[in-house]
Amino acid sequence: MAVPADVADPVAVRLMVERVTAELGTPNLMVANAGIVQVRPFLEISAEDLAEVLRVNVHGFVNCAQAAARAMIAAGVPGKILGASSISGRQGYAFMGHYTATKFAIIGLVQTAAKELARHGITVNAYVPGMVETDMATTIGNGIGGIFGIPASAAIAEFVKTITLGRMQRPEEVAGLVAYLASADADYMTGQAVAIDGGITFI
Repeated sequence: MAVPADVADPVAVRLMVERVTAELGTPNLMVANAGIVQVRPFLEISAEDLAEVLRVNVHGFVNCAQAAARAMIAAGVPGKILGASSISGRQGYAFMGHYTATKFAIIGLVQTAAKELARHGITVNAYVPGMVETDMATTIGNGIGGIFGIPASAAIAEFVKTITLGRMQRPEEVAGLVAYLASADADYMTGQAVAIDGGITFI
C-alpha cells in the first residue's frame, strides 16, 4: 500500500505509521530513504537552502525513525530502522556543503539511536551509497556542470574517474544492501554505516 506523507512533517509521518499499523500490523522495519540535494558554492548557500535540505534529509529521518520506533515499542515488537547516508557523509564534497552536512548528521543520529533503542530490540543502521544512476545524479551533474561551464555528462564522467570499479552504481545494487540490512542476517548489526560505493571511499 502507498501512503503519501511529507517526511519533514512529524504529524504526517505519525499518521502514516498509524495507518500502516491499522491495516498491516505494527511495522518491524522503517527505511528512511527520502532525500534531496542542492548544488551551491559554499558562499552562496542561503538560509532557505540550508533549511530546506535539513528539513527533508535530517528532520525526515528523525521523524520516520521516531514514529516507527514508538510504534514498535508500544507493541513490544523488535525491529530495524535504516537511514540513507551517502559518500557525502564520509567526506565533504565541494559545492554540496549543506547536503554533505545532512549525510554526516544521519550517521551521528544512527549511532545515537542505536545505543538508545537497543534495549527495546530495535537496531539502527545506515547504508552509504555512492553515485547512483538516478535523477539526483543528474541534478548533481547539471549543477557542477553549470558551475564549471561544461556539460552535465562531462561533469559526471569526471566523477566516475574517482570510482575504483569505473562505473556508476545501479539502484538495485543499493537495494541489495538495504535488503541485507533489513534481513535476519543483520540481526547482530547496529550503529553501523555500511558503504556500497564501488570503491570511492575506503574506511
